[in-house]
Parts: sequence; C-alpha cells; structure tokens
Amino acid sequence: MHTRRLPIFLPAVALLAAAFGMLGPACGKSRPAETSPAPDDVTPLPPPPADAAPEPDATPQAPPEAAPDAVEATPQAPADSGPAPAEAVPLGPDEARVVAAAVNGLAGDLYPRLADGATNMAFSPAGIALALAMTSHGARGETAAQMNAVLHLGDDPDRARELLGREQRLLNAATSDEVRLAVANRLFGERSYTFAPEFLEWTAAQFAAPFEPVDFRGAPEPARARINAWVRERTFDRIPEILPAGSIRGDTRLVLANAVWFKGRWQVSFEERATRPRPFTRADGSKVDVPMMERTADYRFANRDGTKLLVLPYAGDELSMIVVLPPAGESPDPWLTPANLEGLDRLRSREVEVRLPRFKIDPPAPRRLNADLVALGMPRAFAREEAEFEGIAEPSNPDDRLYISHVFHRAFVEVNEEGTEAAAATAVVMAEVGGVSESYTGPPRFHADHPFLFLIRENRTGLLLFVGRVGDPSSGAAAER
Repeated sequence: MHTRRLPIFLPAVALLAAAFGMLGPACGKSRPAETSPAPDDVTPLPPPPADAAPEPDATPQAPPEAAPDAVEATPQAPADSGPAPAEAVPLGPDEARVVAAAVNGLAGDLYPRLADGATNMAFSPAGIALALAMTSHGARGETAAQMNAVLHLGDDPDRARELLGREQRLLNAATSDEVRLAVANRLFGERSYTFAPEFLEWTAAQFAAPFEPVDFRGAPEPARARINAWVRERTFDRIPEILPAGSIRGDTRLVLANAVWFKGRWQVSFEERATRPRPFTRADGSKVDVPMMERTADYRFANRDGTKLLVLPYAGDELSMIVVLPPAGESPDPWLTPANLEGLDRLRSREVEVRLPRFKIDPPAPRRLNADLVALGMPRAFAREEAEFEGIAEPSNPDDRLYISHVFHRAFVEVNEEGTEAAAATAVVMAEVGGVSESYTGPPRFHADHPFLFLIRENRTGLLLFVGRVGDPSSGAAAER
C-alpha cells in the first residue's frame, strides 16, 4: 500500500527572555493579588482544524509527542484577554528600510561577539530586536538613549518601535501551508507589583504581548517552570528551557519573553537519494565526512572576489536562506556588513551546481547576553543603581525600581533536503540586475565543504530572522536522520 508522505519543513526557532529585578526587597506599592496561572491550570483544547495557525498573542496547546518535523498544522490557541493587537498594515519602502536598519544593524553588531570561539552558532536578530524594543519603550533618560542607540532606532525611536510592531504582525500573517512563521511575545509579571497600565496596554497592542501575572515573590521556581512551559509550547518542544535554574529569584518582577518559530520547505527541493557522504574541511584543517545534499538548478548566485553567495528561496518566495561561502581557509565572519546585505537584491539567477551539508544547530543551554549588550553600549539598563525604567513602573519606594538582571537567548536551526513532492516544479524568481558577467563554461560550483555563514531573510524588507555559522556539520547531530 502506498503511504503518502507528510510535508517536511526546515525548522528554526529562537527565544529571548529579559528578566527584571528590583533594587531592594519587595516593599513597594502593591495591587490586589491575582491568581498566578500554573502550567497545570491550562485546560486542554480540542484538536484544531488542519489549517489552523496560532494566534500571535495566544499560548497554543502543547504539541503531541511526535517530532515537530511531522507536525501537519499548528495548534490553535484561545485568545488572550486585553487590548486587541493593531492591524497589520504593509510597510512602505522607507518604513521597511527603518525596520531592516534596526534589526540588521543589531545583527552586525552582535554577530562577532556571538561567533567568537564558536564552531556552530545561530541567533535571531529579529527576536532579540523585538524583545529589546518592547523593553526600551519603558526606558527613560540615559537608559533609553543607550538602548535606542544599540537597537539602531534612529532619530525617531517611537516611530521605529511602532514599525517593528507592524513588521511582527506582517510576519505572523505570512504563514501558509508551505511556510509557517510565528513570532510570539509575553510579559510575565509579579502579581503583587504595580506596573504602568500604559506600558502593558502598549505592548499588548503593538507587539501582541499579553501580561500574565505570576508569583515570583513567593514561588520563583514554579514561575520559572511556567515561563519555560510557554517556551516549549511556542517552539513545539524545540527549545525545552530558556530560563536556567537560579535565574528567577524572589526579587524578579518582570520577564519579557519572545519566541520566533519558523518552518518552511525549499522552493526547489534537494533529492534525498542524491545526498552522499563527502569531506568537509574544518577551520583547523581537519576533515570529516558529512551528508552532503546536491542539486543543480537555477538559483540567484554571485562570485565576488572568491566569496560565493547563493540564495535558496523557500516556497512562496517570501523568505530565503542566503549562504555565504568564503574562499577555502578564510573565515566568513567579515562578510556581514550593511553594504553586503543591501547588495543581495541585485543578484541574478543562473544554473548552479550546489552542494550543501545537512546541519543542525541545537545549543545545550541559552546564552546570557548581558555582557554582549553592555559592550555594545547599553550598560545603564543592567546597573542596579542607575537603570531608569519608570515607563514600566514608577514605585514610590526607590528600592522597588527595576533594572534588567538577565537577557537570555537560544536558537535552534535544522536544514535538510526534504519537502513535498510538488516543490521541485516551482519556478525560481528571476532578478534583472547585479551579479557577475562572465562567459559560460558550465554551471558554477557552490560546494559548501568548508565553514560558511547563513542568513534566513525576509525578502520584502531584507530583515534578518536568523543568522548563523556552520564550522562543523557533524557536530550537534547534524548527520542524524
């Protein structure tokens, strides 16, 4: 009997959590205690229709035990109470440039720090930018000035934050049967602490970030478990934990959590039968055999002074993976600059012989970004005695003022060759200008058999959803099937 294969997608997940602590013991103004929802309080939902997608501001039902690669549809979740998110209004060209400048500027600044000493790494510039943009709305004085500069929010930070919120809603609206993208935010706040109503209303409306009261003061570990459970639900078990043991204490007052979940299949799929072991040369010169996917097809491509660029579109051509392959023996790290990113739209299509290893990047623990963000220029937000977050809360007792105690980030990316059977028939969109003029001597070769950089990019704005480097595809269970 013939068994129909389910569509297989390429998942990428990132989550960021920013935790706020107080300067001193909890002794400030309180509001009436609310019941803190625990994971066991959630009533299971009936199975959703096959084409259901998560509401951007809701917590979905936990997925079944099956691996996420076999998930046909995204569970539907009940809507959260609170103000309805603003409508997703398309961005104009100038607005798109503001959004891309903010996210991609942060990507370029963070990448050297996150890549330093790492063999394989991945992070979500969009996820980090969205979470910190929400936070910066509540900052004041020099704290706000530093955060706005690090986030590349330009001369009008309020407008930039509003545009980032609109972009998030547009990203969530881009979900289809073939490409699924969800960006989710949530505020977990101490139930006895008084937060500024304007801040909670603004984050709910602009970033679909509902407020959930928890008992950090009396039960920090159950509160941490609740936040990690939300993470697991939103990422379909790809990220089991974002807050490590000991990260939530009795003086924690607010956690802003952001999750980015992406699954998409190639517009032109690789055939699994063509995958075979081939050598990959690590940065230290050692070699390892890895499963190398192979296909010759039309792709946007360029060879610039020995650095090769390849654009692998996902179905629907709204998102693409760009692979940057430097000459053998050279690092891909210097390539990530604003000028190089702007040139991606000018690549032209041609037939290319592609070899790309399967890989998986799945770090065992989240990365704490405090030192990275301080080094980029926002130390005041982390300074207990200096942080100014009166836009989030303005307690009468100075000891109750807020500062950022932790910023954690974790990303998961897996790339393989599989997709639905119809994917191979999809045409590649052609570009008219750019690229390199040369006489035809057969298809150029793009053999990613040494360390390379990859970007998952939204084509409409150029915004970078994920950035990563692969230095050893055999590490992190990349070859497991």
